[in-house]
Amino acid sequence: MAVHTLRLPVNYVGLATATLEAVTFTGVGLLHTRISRDAETGVQTLLADFDMRGIVGQGLPSLTRYVITSVESLVLPHQPTQTLEITFPMEPVGGLLQRTLRMGVVKLVMLIDMHTGAVQAIHNVAVVLL
Repeated sequence: MAVHTLRLPVNYVGLATATLEAVTFTGVGLLHTRISRDAETGVQTLLADFDMRGIVGQGLPSLTRYVITSVESLVLPHQPTQTLEITFPMEPVGGLLQRTLRMGVVKLVMLIDMHTGAVQAIHNVAVVLL
């Protein structure tokens, strides 16, 4: 089956938690999807790779820069609506106040073309900082 790629331009602010600062995320993520069929059972699944390496973060107010090196590979049910929750590491690379490794969680809902496996739309995107 064909692989479909969706470029996801990101310009998003993850709100501060009670103890840490907010982070502004910018860049481009890549979402690769395709339908896979099990040769023995005939059951179809959606294979998705979410590449976040093109996204960086900047802490507010410390100006700490965070890089994201995460590529998540997911096997999802073959259905038109997918709700994802992906945890990703944020590695600090400088700034006024050097911080330790942080984590974030991106939550989103994808609408999928059931015949091709292509993502038609993404809704309800939220990022929670840990």
